[in-house]
Amino acid sequence: MAKSKPSPHSATLVGFIARSVWLGLAFSFSFPNQAQAGPDESGTQTPRSIDEDDADADGVSDEVERGLQTDPHVPGLFPGSYPHVPEPLSFDLVRGLGAERGEFEFNVLAASSFAPYDGLRWAPEVEWAFADRHAIEFELPMHDASLEAMKLAVQGTFRERRPKFIHGWQFIGEGRLRGAGEFSALYIAGRRIGRRTSVLAMLGPRLHAEPRRLIGELVINPSIFVDLGERATVGLENNAVLAGRLSTVRTLPQFHLQLGQHFRVQFGAGIEAARDGVRPSVAVRLIVE
Repeated sequence: MAKSKPSPHSATLVGFIARSVWLGLAFSFSFPNQAQAGPDESGTQTPRSIDEDDADADGVSDEVERGLQTDPHVPGLFPGSYPHVPEPLSFDLVRGLGAERGEFEFNVLAASSFAPYDGLRWAPEVEWAFADRHAIEFELPMHDASLEAMKLAVQGTFRERRPKFIHGWQFIGEGRLRGAGEFSALYIAGRRIGRRTSVLAMLGPRLHAEPRRLIGELVINPSIFVDLGERATVGLENNAVLAGRLSTVRTLPQFHLQLGQHFRVQFGAGIEAARDGVRPSVAVRLIVE
């Protein structure tokens, strides 16, 4: 049996992935050594010096946080960043922005759409911060009981002096078992708006490679979150992929809950809009870190 030749689009995509990851790593590691934790609103203090009884300056005392089994040196639910900006449920990050070396996470996302029902799409994934502000993720996208693809993502966080702003980059490569592939290059930016509210946005191109064609898409994902307390957050995540007639938009209201020191759950329900109509969808993510 004759072996099929690799698609020229696939070779181009692999080369683009390799060059992009190398440039991203070089750019983020080359920034001068600046303290990520910056001054407070007055411009005179770091988060660690604002209040000796509130080490992470999130408005919850260290004593209360220990009782809730959350880390008093970490603001809010999600470790690894200052300022504290939650991760979206459906399109999550590779660890939080600003992750510290050695952080590790295992999580499983399960999602489905209805009208009509399209089966259960789920994905186990592992995330590991291999250096300060840099992390890698490996994911296995599944459809019901079938493995559909293998996905690898790398993320970096830029050094930043502004105390309420954090930003970085993410490269995602996905190889599907049926021969197609995708590569995304995203810029990520997060900002705190007061003590309880934060916003996060992702923006960048995505290339979808098929055996005989290469499709360009634009990914735009803005989200907003409100911390209800040290253990609970509500959010509104929006995922848009602009690709002409193949464009899709998803809006996903969601709730995040810290179940214990190392366990979190996120769940939400929303709608997906595409050329063939609007459908309801649900998603849940279980997290161990």
